Amino acid sequence: MAALDVLTVNETNALVSASMVGGISGFVAGHTLTRNTRFSAGQGSLVTLGELGGGLLGIGTAYLITRGKGSERPYVGLAAIGSVAGFWFAYKAFTPSSSKKSANWDVRVSPQALLSLSSSSSARIVPGVSVSITH
Repeated sequence: MAALDVLTVNETNALVSASMVGGISGFVAGHTLTRNTRFSAGQGSLVTLGELGGGLLGIGTAYLITRGKGSERPYVGLAAIGSVAGFWFAYKAFTPSSSKKSANWDVRVSPQALLSLSSSSSARIVPGVSVSITH
């Protein structure tokens, strides 16, 4: 979307197609990049914040360059470039300390009891099961 906005493409079909292709490409690239890496929740959040910080830095840089005047094209372009750079730096910073994924599946089945309130005034216990699968 950012590339088409910088190139001033206004056709709706082109914008929708670019969104779909960009989303699918980002999903595939992210999956390929992180296939053998297991980030902790904190590391994943910091990588996301790095991407956000890079985008905000790009927007701030565009504001300083344009002095707040002109079109939105520098903002969109530099925000996209900054987001990619922020992601790359944060990803590289946390990749060595993250553990490698194993090829094992982890399946956990836990019994759980659920409290059920029927239309009558009495409550009853209903047996249940919780299943958690991670790869």
